[in-house]
Amino acid sequence: MSLETVYSVDTSALIDAMSLVAFAFMVGGALGTALGGRFIEATGYRQFYLVGGVGLGALTVVALVTVPKHAALEEGPVNLRHPHEVAPELGREGDGTLGVVMAKAESAD
Repeated sequence: MSLETVYSVDTSALIDAMSLVAFAFMVGGALGTALGGRFIEATGYRQFYLVGGVGLGALTVVALVTVPKHAALEEGPVNLRHPHEVAPELGREGDGTLGVVMAKAESAD
């Protein structure tokens, strides 16, 4: 997978996904506290953790079976090196400009 692939993500889909995650954290925390407290009052802590553990295990199995793997995940790690960076293991010597920029940034601190 290349950086071009990473940057070619539909931004509206990314915004929707980030909003859904934020919504899930806020609503999930509120519902989990309210419903979990009532469940603990009715049955006790032991049953609460038993049901929670079994539920998480079942959801993990369902996710592993039903969620398809994206083809980009099979390509391996993303190369996040800057084009001007020296990378001898990739056969790139670079032009050294990134090192100069980094040295200037470090000396400014």
